[in-house]
Amino acid sequence: MAHAKPDSHDCEAAIPESDRLYLNVGGTVFITSRFTLRRYPYTRLGRLAMTSLQELHFDRDPRLMGFILDLYRTGQLHVPRNCCSMAMKCEMKFWDIPTDLVSECCWTVFEEGDRRQVIIDDIDKTL
Repeated sequence: MAHAKPDSHDCEAAIPESDRLYLNVGGTVFITSRFTLRRYPYTRLGRLAMTSLQELHFDRDPRLMGFILDLYRTGQLHVPRNCCSMAMKCEMKFWDIPTDLVSECCWTVFEEGDRRQVIIDDIDKTL
């Protein structure tokens, strides 16, 4: 299995075994703590952090997972500029993350995606 970060062994050592949680997302393993995920207990990851499972597998694209986990670590969800806002919204929906957690600096990415989707929907209606 590929590891998300080259220093994953350092991350492993820093998190006590009883608090450690392995998230296998599309074959990439992310290591985090249950304590971190409990920051947002109403989300999918927050709820899963309450279970006794040590490793969880998700058949998802791992490219946005680092941004999702950073929300739990920092309290801010940043959307990469090169990301399709609809893809991020899809991930947020899967993980039960409300859109009001998106950082203010990233709202333009979301708004632009919404505008484009309205245009696409209008075009689809005329076809």
